[in-house]
Amino acid sequence: MSQKSGVCLLAIILAVFVGKGSLLGEEEPSQSPGEFQGQAELDRATRLRVSAKTMGQLEEVVAACERALELGLDKGNRVYATQLMTATLLEHAARFSSRIFEQNPPDRRWPQLREFALKDLEKLLKVDDTLAEAQFLLARLHTLPGGDPMRARQAVQRVIEQLENDKDPAAKDLLIRGLVMRGRLAEDPKQRLEDLDRAVQLDPRNEEALKNRGLHYLESGEHEKAANDFRTLLEAEDDVALRQALSEAYVQSKQYDKALEQLNQIIESSPDDPVVYKVRSRVYLLKGDVLSALEDLNEADRLLPDDVSVLVMRGQVYRMTGQVAKARQDVDRALSIDGQNAEALLLRSSVSSDMGDYDQAIADLRALLQRNPQSEILRVELARVYSAARRPSRALEIMDAGLADEPQNPTLLRHKADTLLSMGRHKDAIKVYELALEIDSRDVGVLNNFSWVLATSPDDDVRDGQRSLKLAKTACELTDHSQSHILSTLAAAYAELGDFEQALIWSDKAVETESEAEKKEILEAEGKSYQLKNPWRERKTIDEQPAAASPSESDLEARKAVVNPSRPA
Repeated sequence: MSQKSGVCLLAIILAVFVGKGSLLGEEEPSQSPGEFQGQAELDRATRLRVSAKTMGQLEEVVAACERALELGLDKGNRVYATQLMTATLLEHAARFSSRIFEQNPPDRRWPQLREFALKDLEKLLKVDDTLAEAQFLLARLHTLPGGDPMRARQAVQRVIEQLENDKDPAAKDLLIRGLVMRGRLAEDPKQRLEDLDRAVQLDPRNEEALKNRGLHYLESGEHEKAANDFRTLLEAEDDVALRQALSEAYVQSKQYDKALEQLNQIIESSPDDPVVYKVRSRVYLLKGDVLSALEDLNEADRLLPDDVSVLVMRGQVYRMTGQVAKARQDVDRALSIDGQNAEALLLRSSVSSDMGDYDQAIADLRALLQRNPQSEILRVELARVYSAARRPSRALEIMDAGLADEPQNPTLLRHKADTLLSMGRHKDAIKVYELALEIDSRDVGVLNNFSWVLATSPDDDVRDGQRSLKLAKTACELTDHSQSHILSTLAAAYAELGDFEQALIWSDKAVETESEAEKKEILEAEGKSYQLKNPWRERKTIDEQPAAASPSESDLEARKAVVNPSRPA
C-alpha cells in the first residue's frame, strides 16, 4: 500500500466520523470520566494524524489511539479509533516496505526493514484481519528470502477470500495480484496454472499475470504457450527482459532463428550490453554456428574483460573445436581473476587432461570434490581422467566403492564393465554387463560394448555370436543405424557367425558413416579382415602406470566415482 492510498483511506474514515458530529471533543452527555479522557486522547491522535509526515509522528498517532482505547471510548469512537490506528499502522509498514520494493537497488538494510514492517502488520491484523491490503503486504514480505512461505500462503489466501466478490476496481486489481502470488507460491503446478489462468481471465492484459504464466509455461515445457504470453506483453510495451524470455521459449522449442531475431533486436537497441552477446553465442552454438558464437564471445570479452563466465564459455568452445592452447589461455585468465571459480577449475582439469597434464587435472578435480563430495559429474570426470592417465585400477577402485553403497546403480555398472573391458578382463566384464542389462535393457552403450566383446574376444569360452547379433541389432535400432561404431559391432557379430556377406555390408556402411580419418582406417581394417573371411579378434589392454607420489590422494580412497569410457570405433 502506498502512502497516498493510506491517506485516502484516512480521509474516508474522517469524513464518516465528522458526519456523525463527534469530532474534536463534541462529547455525548452520557460520557464517563474515562471516556472523556479517552476522547481527548483520540482527538489528539486525530490532530496528529492530519499533520503527520515523519515515521515518528505516525508512531505517535498509533500510541495515542492505543491510549484512547485503554482509557475508554463509546462504541462509535472505539470503531473510529481502531480504524485510525490500523490505517496508520498500514501506512507505517508501507513506508518501510517501499524502501524494499520501490527502491532500486533495495535498501541494504532490507531484512531489518522487513522485520519492522511485519511487526506493524501483525499488530494491525490482530485487531482487524479483514484488511486485504495489509494481508497482501504481509504475504509479499514473507516471499522474500528468509521469509515464512506458509505465513505468506495463509495471508494471500485471506486476501482472495476477502476480495472474491468485491466489484470495486481497486479490489479487482488486488485480487489479481493475490492470485498471481498464490500461483507463484503453489507447490502443485496444476494449482499454480489455475490461479494464473484466472488472473489472466480477470484482466487479459495484466502484465504480472501474463509474465508469470509465461514463465510457468516455459518451466513446464509448453514453449508455444509461453511464447504467446510473452508476445502479448511485447505488443503493449517493448521490454528487454521479455524479449530475452521470448528468445528462451524459442530456444527450448529449437526455433533458433526466431530466438536470434529477438536477440538481434535487443543488440540493435543495446549494442554495448555484454550479457546479450553471451546469450546469443549460446544460441549460435546450439545452431552449430561456432564461428558466430566465437565472434559474440569475443565482443562480450571486449566489453567486459574481467567476466569469468565469458572466458570460461569461450574456453569451452575453443576446447570443443580442438583449440586447446587457446582454451588454456582463457581458463588461465579466468583463474587469475577468480582462482576458486568452480567452472574454471573444471574446465582447466579437462583442458589439462586433453594436453596430457593428468596430475593437474586430478589435482583440480580433487579440489572441487572437497567442496562437493557428492557431485556425480565430478566423480565421473575424476574416473575418466584416471583412465586417460592409464590408471584403470584406480578408476575401478573408485567405482567399486560406489557400488558398495549402490549395488544396482546402472551407470556405475556400465562403466565398471567398460573399464574391465579396457583392461582386457573380458570374463569379468561380461558378468557386469549382464547385471547392467538387467537394470536397463535399452542402454545403447551396454548393448554395443557387450555385443562387441561377445563377437571379438580371443577367448573361446567368452564369444557368443547369436547373442552378440541380437544385442547389436537392438543397439542399431535404438540409434537408427546412424552410429559407425555400432554398425561396426553389427558387422563383427555377423562375421563371428560366419556370415561374411552381411559383415561386409555393415562394415562398408560403418565406413561411409564415419567422418574421422583415423577411425575410418580402423573400420577399413575390419572390413579387409571380413574380405578374407576372418572374424575380428581384439583384446585391448592398458599398461597400468604407477601411481604418482601424491599424499593428498589418500583422502579420496573412499570416494565413489563413475567413469565414462567408450570403445573406439
